[in-house]
Amino acid sequence: AMIRLENALSPIISKMKIKTKEELLDYVHSDLARKRQEIAEITAFLNFSQLNDSTIFRISIPIFYAHFEGFTKNMCNALTVFLNYQNYKFSDLSCSISSIILKRRFNNVNASKKNSSFLELNNFVRNGSEIANFSTNSFLTYSNLTWEIFEDIMLTLGFKMHQMDIFKTKAPKINLLVELRNDIAHGKRMPVDKESFKEYKDLIVYCMDTLKDSFESYLENNFYLEQKEVVV
Repeated sequence: AMIRLENALSPIISKMKIKTKEELLDYVHSDLARKRQEIAEITAFLNFSQLNDSTIFRISIPIFYAHFEGFTKNMCNALTVFLNYQNYKFSDLSCSISSIILKRRFNNVNASKKNSSFLELNNFVRNGSEIANFSTNSFLTYSNLTWEIFEDIMLTLGFKMHQMDIFKTKAPKINLLVELRNDIAHGKRMPVDKESFKEYKDLIVYCMDTLKDSFESYLENNFYLEQKEVVV
């Protein structure tokens, strides 16, 4: 099933002033804490509930998926707000994350059909001195956050392969969660027992915690910037 994620820069995030790494991490940590708190509240409710009907466990699946998608998207959104405040030149950014800007430029040029527009794009890339600015739909996608799309987004940000390897063991389960969430959202009465509930809950908490840790390393090492080779 194909659904549209929300616009990459939500009204709340787009109005935020995330000017420092500290402010960026504060936002990411707060977002994670809110989502973990809600998952804990759902778990506590089910632990004390006398109801064993699969329906009670089934309703948690879309929430788990929403938190995974939301945390990933919000982190990316907040990063673009932060980068826009840094006034980096296009050439300062890594090839990975600068490709987001290049893709937008190319799409705009391709839509215009004017040869002079391609000349402007060529000058923009070859010069590289223009201030990099991320649009409000930098991470817009029309697909669910499957493992393949998640990996594509992270590599586009500039995450390193060893960072992605941490998640790869969870890839099949992430795709199963997406599939199950879609089936439930479309009205199918999919059986979800207490064991499955715990398995998917642990999956999402692990993915969000690991993504947070990876993002901290990403910021600490400035992986969004072009890595200059040291000549000895």
